[in-house]
Amino acid sequence: MYNYLRENLHIDIKQSFYETQENPYSLNLRFNYQIDFGKLEVHLQQAKKNNTDEDGILIRTVIADAEANSDETYIINWLDQAHQITSQIFRKMTEGELYESFKSSKYYDRIK
Repeated sequence: MYNYLRENLHIDIKQSFYETQENPYSLNLRFNYQIDFGKLEVHLQQAKKNNTDEDGILIRTVIADAEANSDETYIINWLDQAHQITSQIFRKMTEGELYESFKSSKYYDRIK
């Protein structure tokens, strides 16, 4: 799983506080960033793939607005900005062979 993170998602996890040759048996990371129009969170968590024993990685991207605003134009603009950022993160995180593998998916038009 740690090789997959490094090679396909451009995330290299290293630590020097505990000496061992083994990788941790569990993964749960969260990156938090302040952005111009709210807060961005990127969560990575080890999970089982489709109710099997096969390891998978759950990636969740969340953007929360810093203010409550019910103006329709504001909401539409905010949603467009949030979608642009999450799309950029997805493309950059999966850049290379993994992103290319999505091009044959029927959902590719949603992510490009």
